[in-house]
Amino acid sequence: MENFNLDPFPRKANNLNPFYYLKYLFEKLPNIDLNNMEELDQLLPWSDSIPLNCKIPNKE
Repeated sequence: MENFNLDPFPRKANNLNPFYYLKYLFEKLPNIDLNNMEELDQLLPWSDSIPLNCKIPNKE
């Protein structure tokens, strides 16, 4: 049987803190039009509009 990664948050790819990102989503989602793709796109993990407190700083 193959191993599957079921982690819904590819943290390394998006440099997001799962706790703060989920908190942000739970605060924003009830207040937006779910039929508006532009608003939803702004909530995607790779969006530039994600607040800095949701991001894990680079160690460079």
